[in-house]
Amino acid sequence: MNRIEYLSGIAGLALSAIVFLLLGSWSTPIAILWEAAVIVLVITIVFTSSKRITVPVVTPLKNGDNPAQKPEGRDSLEAQLQDLGFLYIGDFDIKMTARTSARIRAYISQDRLCEAILIDIASGQNMKTILEFGTRLYPSGSITTTNDSNPSIISYQPDKMKVNVPWKRTAADIYELHRSLCLTAQDETFTPAVLQPADFAESLRNDTLKDYEYQVKSHRLRRVAEGQYRLTLLESIIAAPLLWYQMAYGRLFPWYTPPDSFFCRKLRRRLRRFKRKTGRPGC
Repeated sequence: MNRIEYLSGIAGLALSAIVFLLLGSWSTPIAILWEAAVIVLVITIVFTSSKRITVPVVTPLKNGDNPAQKPEGRDSLEAQLQDLGFLYIGDFDIKMTARTSARIRAYISQDRLCEAILIDIASGQNMKTILEFGTRLYPSGSITTTNDSNPSIISYQPDKMKVNVPWKRTAADIYELHRSLCLTAQDETFTPAVLQPADFAESLRNDTLKDYEYQVKSHRLRRVAEGQYRLTLLESIIAAPLLWYQMAYGRLFPWYTPPDSFFCRKLRRRLRRFKRKTGRPGC
């Protein structure tokens, strides 16, 4: 059982206790105290069992001297990326925890406005591949579109948005949504920034560090050492029901998938709120 499944099980127990507390035996004080104790216990378990979160170390494995020279597609998603015209940057190893490592196959669009990465994650005996498209925005912010099915408890900066669409099976479908999001951002005066393939590893680490530091600012992570973080009590309280909700929703309503326009509207609202907050013109 991986950490997400473990936390979701704990979250389910917490949510059950909350439901019983709200709808159950109000006339029985002992029952209310018992259910409240279960909720406190669940939050305590999540808080004490959380491991250190580490900013990943990104190590080049096989970089192309010429990005136009691409390897043969090692799976269908990589072949699809190549068919879309993406250029090969290189392979990178990422060490996240003692038990979890990942290998990234990095690509960039011909106009250098979009990165595409295939993340091969090994955790214990489990292996999965995730596809992500990423675009930096000028003067600030970024957009990430991915087919990752894992629920997320990360709270991103107001000018950053990550969209998970695990029901999209092909690189072309995910990329089509990503391009729509980038056009929406352009309408709000956030334009795609040119990317430098040589800076890929450093940029990936810096972006992750920035995300974690934002969690520290939001009191959801605390820094325990250089590049290492742990959940705060606040994040433990938020994480359990949020993980359960995200996982349960997909299982209860597998037939519903939001249209692309839903995510574009969400991004537009997010960027407009950011502009109002920062006083940027054009909001």
